[in-house]
Amino acid sequence: MVTEDPDLGLARAVSSGDDSAVEIFIRRFKPRFLTFARKGKVPWQDCEEVAHAALATAIHELRRNLFLGEAKLASWLYRIVEGKIVDYHRTAARNPLAPAHRAMTTDLIPLHPDQMSAPSIDPETILTVREVLDSMPTVHRQILEWRLAEDRPSKQIASELKRATGTIDRKLSEAKKMFLELYWERRISRPQPTKEKGGEHE
Repeated sequence: MVTEDPDLGLARAVSSGDDSAVEIFIRRFKPRFLTFARKGKVPWQDCEEVAHAALATAIHELRRNLFLGEAKLASWLYRIVEGKIVDYHRTAARNPLAPAHRAMTTDLIPLHPDQMSAPSIDPETILTVREVLDSMPTVHRQILEWRLAEDRPSKQIASELKRATGTIDRKLSEAKKMFLELYWERRISRPQPTKEKGGEHE
């Protein structure tokens, strides 16, 4: 006797736009995604970002009804996580400006006012950060700034925006990924200053 996949009901609820189902979905699958990321040789400090990116993609695709039920939900989700792990390693390998873990984390990019005013931060970085933030959708920019620049907890942001905490966490993950892609795209494409020969005096 063939039994129905026990996760199908949850998948249907997520695809219908049920925010409470999204929170359950995140609680159920995030630990598994973290385990997959670690097994995929993602540095521990970046596993959270990979897991959130996979969750954001999974929820987005469920809401677009791209899960057809031809395989078990867990198998379908595993392929998404696997793809994010491949993306992580590919991005890290081709990023010439930073260590591998910078490809998926915002920790080393100054978003907090104290970081932005630090003497060690070069004007080029500050300019790039501001350009990227200005180019982002309003909601994603707002959540990113409130969470990372103002240290507001997700529950407070959810209350102010009248959304579920799980939705805020998902949009924060989307915002981080968007910010990083735009940030490194701009940094890599900017012409690097060249040193003039014979410019030093004895």
